[in-house]
Amino acid sequence: MVRSPPVTIAAVASSSLPALDARFQGYLGASAGQIRAVTAADGMIVIRAVADPASAPVHEWCARPAAAVLATGLGVPVVDAFVPRVLDPAAVGHTRQR
Repeated sequence: MVRSPPVTIAAVASSSLPALDARFQGYLGASAGQIRAVTAADGMIVIRAVADPASAPVHEWCARPAAAVLATGLGVPVVDAFVPRVLDPAAVGHTRQR
């Protein structure tokens, strides 16, 4: 049973997060502009969704769409920390974790 809130949102300093491998992101299809936007950011907004392991993939159904809406409004890419992968906000609803 999950004892933490199912969805949390927090503003954090980029330096508190693991570094993003820009070269790997390029292999995954991230543009140079997206990589620059992420690596140059001073801060990030982290949206985390958790559920019981037997539940649906709430990180894909809640956290990623919320991040896409926020990123679209701010004009920045989404970073899915599960992979990790830089994504265009418009493509978030059309991707899957594998």
